[in-house]
Amino acid sequence: MPSGNLAETERIGAVDAVVVGASSFGRLHVRELAVAGRTRIGIVGRSSESAAATVEKLGGIASARLIAFPNLDAALDARPPIFTICTPPQTHLEFLDRLATSGAHVFCEKPFFWDAALDPASAEARARDLFARFEGRLLVDHLNVVFGAALRAAGQMSKRRLDFAFAGARPSDGFEIGIDLLPHAVSVMCALLGDAQARHISVRKDMDAFRAEFDWGEVRVSFDLSRAPGPSVLEVACDGRKWTRRQALRADGSMDVWLEGEGAAPLPVENPLRRRFGSFVAGVANGRQEPAACEEACRTVRICYELLKAA
Repeated sequence: MPSGNLAETERIGAVDAVVVGASSFGRLHVRELAVAGRTRIGIVGRSSESAAATVEKLGGIASARLIAFPNLDAALDARPPIFTICTPPQTHLEFLDRLATSGAHVFCEKPFFWDAALDPASAEARARDLFARFEGRLLVDHLNVVFGAALRAAGQMSKRRLDFAFAGARPSDGFEIGIDLLPHAVSVMCALLGDAQARHISVRKDMDAFRAEFDWGEVRVSFDLSRAPGPSVLEVACDGRKWTRRQALRADGSMDVWLEGEGAAPLPVENPLRRRFGSFVAGVANGRQEPAACEEACRTVRICYELLKAA
């Protein structure tokens, strides 16, 4: 049972949504919820101080009032219709288990979860069990499906080789980089190539990178996930033709996103986070999240665990 301060919850009043995680990704979630029309957004951090600091930093955005909750129990007492999770992946299962019976819709940041004790089959089974318990109220983020879909729609199909590279500022070692960034790579691969089984897997990791190479159907695939200073860089090469993600921030805080190819016209891409949050909010209104997202998330879990366990 929740053990938050009920008197304080009653004083605060109803909230439209609660973001669990007061990090930079938590702030992105707050902004997207405000854009989607949520006007009273709660924040739960590692401590009441971290939640309050995020509220102070963000202030009022898009006419939304931000409310710091001291803990998850207090947020549950407020009975919001929406929770989003953007805490470290090792904590996702704990929060998902607690929220499964809340009646709220939940948006979980990638990666879905990481538990070193699980093998690929048991991890996929755990994912399917969670979706069953949420009864259509769970959506897991896999941002880069849109990039794979855009390339596929433009006829940029890999028949022999697909190379995916993602470099960004990551504070941890190669294995942690793999946990964090593999969902990006896997979502692009599956959107471009469909489902198959990874064969002949070779994985290398060091303090600054996680690299995997394997056969996916008839296509040889490589993932190069690394830590590097400066802005993150995402590149996809289809049979040697490279496409690079570009983005530009607008004055209103929204983002233009496109893929820039060698000797080709830019491919516009819908803002991935906005697209996913739009889908999520629509699912809340409809009472059920998109069914295909369950299969997508469970498949991604299986593939990520196969590659991580081969490291």
